[in-house]
Amino acid sequence: MAHFKYISRLDIPANEFLNFLRDEINSLDIYPYDEEHDEQPINCIWEVHSEVTEGEYVKELILRRGIPEGETAKEFFVRLTNEAVVNPSTRYATFTVQILDEYDEENETFKLEGPVVKYQCADEKMANTERTANHSLHIFMNIDNDRIAAVIQADPVVNFDDYRKSFMYIGKTEPFEFNKDDIEGNVLLTAGAVDPEPTMSELKSNGQYFGIYTSPGNNTFQMLGTKSRVKFQKHYPAFITPAPKPGNAYIHPELGDTGLELEKQGFQASRHTDKYHLSPVYVVHPYEGYRSQLKDCIAVIKHNILHYDKLIVDVDKCKYPDKPWKQEVYRFFDINTEQNFFNMSPNIGTAIAILSEIRY
Repeated sequence: MAHFKYISRLDIPANEFLNFLRDEINSLDIYPYDEEHDEQPINCIWEVHSEVTEGEYVKELILRRGIPEGETAKEFFVRLTNEAVVNPSTRYATFTVQILDEYDEENETFKLEGPVVKYQCADEKMANTERTANHSLHIFMNIDNDRIAAVIQADPVVNFDDYRKSFMYIGKTEPFEFNKDDIEGNVLLTAGAVDPEPTMSELKSNGQYFGIYTSPGNNTFQMLGTKSRVKFQKHYPAFITPAPKPGNAYIHPELGDTGLELEKQGFQASRHTDKYHLSPVYVVHPYEGYRSQLKDCIAVIKHNILHYDKLIVDVDKCKYPDKPWKQEVYRFFDINTEQNFFNMSPNIGTAIAILSEIRY
């Protein structure tokens, strides 16, 4: 698996999350590769740009995504903060993520800073949970040279009711065959949260307003730029899916609720193919149209499938001749934060699977 590293950790205290991420990036010089199958080492182009600590804990971390040698690519920066360090008694499961661009080396500042996106993995408003900033997170993360995709959840052992399974994606998306030149604005940020998204008025008061379609980054995809170079606009997910269940579907004036009720024990896997239905997650703008897809992340209907299940995909050698491996293994995550991009998708009853392994 020379082009990515998959990380699974169940023992990282919330107040050490950015320490963990810093150490992972600093130690990741070359992605894991399989010499037996002639994989070649690929250098990691992520690096730690700066950090701010409070005692032994990292409370702010800025990562730089560089440019691979010999490629035309986009350099960008990501600022992450850990509220569990700053406000450990009340914000023990809250982090923030922010896209930064146009770094001024002389002044050591960024000319462009996107809206701050909240990233949460527990309901901090729930009374008497006894959860603290010292309790562990469960972290599942795929890092490659284009993007970081992750699911974190607060340790369920502490409280069965307050923890959430929360997805984050930061970085480049995969363009289609006909728009490989989509480079400059092709940086996507989205993250799950419990708290409501900020309103446009709140974005204005925080100096993070980029027009009426500014994306707060939880229920929509926040893209660095559109084709017309407007910054941080709302983009939306699209994927192949049946109609959502009744109550979440379109109400036709004559036919009524057009939702589809799935039989509890049937539907998945298909009785025709014995396989589960999977779909790429496409990135769509309501004017500019289909743009790209999330890299190595797929949409899966949340029906007859369990959190952490593995999905094995046979690689189509005709469609993907550049993939020498035979199978890709995706890990399914039943994400359930109150705010997440599936809220604004074709089917809210859907969750995500992330590439975790390749097999020869």
